[in-house]
Amino acid sequence: MAWTREQRLPAASPQGPAFRRTGEVARGSSPSPQSSHGMPVVRLAELGREQRSQILRVPFFSPSLGLRRWLALKLPPGYQPGQELPLVYCFRGHHFEWISGREDASRQNPLPAQFEQAIKEGRLPPAILIFPCFGSDDRKMFAIAANWSYPRAIPAQRGMGLGRFEDYLLEDLMPQVERSLGLYNPRRIAIGFSLGGLLAMQLSLRHPHLFTDVGTYDGSFFDHPVRSDDSILSYGIFEPIFGYPRNAELVAEHSPLALLQSHGPEHRKVRFYVQSGPERAEPNDSNFYRCRQVVEALEAAGLTNHLPQVIEDGHHNWFTADRFAMSILELALKS
Repeated sequence: MAWTREQRLPAASPQGPAFRRTGEVARGSSPSPQSSHGMPVVRLAELGREQRSQILRVPFFSPSLGLRRWLALKLPPGYQPGQELPLVYCFRGHHFEWISGREDASRQNPLPAQFEQAIKEGRLPPAILIFPCFGSDDRKMFAIAANWSYPRAIPAQRGMGLGRFEDYLLEDLMPQVERSLGLYNPRRIAIGFSLGGLLAMQLSLRHPHLFTDVGTYDGSFFDHPVRSDDSILSYGIFEPIFGYPRNAELVAEHSPLALLQSHGPEHRKVRFYVQSGPERAEPNDSNFYRCRQVVEALEAAGLTNHLPQVIEDGHHNWFTADRFAMSILELALKS
C-alpha cells in the first residue's frame, strides 16, 4: 500500500492503538505545555537541593535540539538530596502523559500517585521517576530517540528544534539531570507505553549499558523486514527520521526486530518485560502481533522475556499502562 499525502502529515493520528490520545474527547483539553500544570518549576541548578515529593517541572537547555526543553520529575517521599536511588525513565510522547489524570477516561490514578502510595506503605523501595519529553509544544508531533536524517521533510514544529533526539536524551537530558541529582553511575530502569515502548526497547538494544530493566506495554514496534504497508511507519512523525519513502536501512538501525538480529553479550545483562493486550483486541485496542514478534525475536536471540506476553484484560489505555508500570517497578526494584 502506498502512503497517501494525508498519512504523510506530521501530526500523529488520533486513531488506532499506536498514538491514540483520547483525553480531548473524553475529559477536555489538556493545559498548554507552556503553563506550569500546577506543578512547581525547578531549575536544574536547584534540583540537587530539592526534597519535595511533588511532581516537578524542570526546564533545561538542549544543545542537540538548540532550544529549551522540559521534563517532569518525581522525587520519593523522604528523599534526601544526593541520595543514591534508582532512576526510572518513563517514555511515551509528551512528558505530561504519564502524570496527567486527563489522558483518557480509563485512568483512575496516574503512576506517580500509585508509586508514592506504595512507598509510603512499605510495599516498594524508593526511586526517582523521570518523564522526558519527546513531543512538540502543541502535542501534535512526536519523536523517538533517533536523530532526524531529513529535518526539512516537515514544517517546523515548536519544541522539536534540530531534531537530534537521540543526542538530546543521551548527551543532554540524562547527563544534566543525573549530575544535578549528584548521581554519576545510577541504576536506570526504562518503562514505555505504545510509542514509548518502541522508544524504550530501541534505546536498550542500541545502548545496552543504559538500563538494567526494560518494560514495554503494547509497544508500537516496526515490522522487519520493512514493509511499505506497515501502518506504524506510515505516520508522518517518521518522515523526518526515515524519509519518504522510508529508508529501510535507517529504519533497521532503530527497529527492535532488526537490532535483535545483531545482539551481543552485553544485552544478556538487561532484563526485558514485554507485554501487550490480547489478540482479540487487535487491531484497535492492542498491538498483540507486533509485540509477539519482539517476544519471539528475544527468544531467538537467547534473551528472556520475564513476563507472559499477554495481559488478558489489557487495553491500549492508561489504566492498563499504569498497572503494567507498577508491576515492572515491583519486579525491578525488588530484584
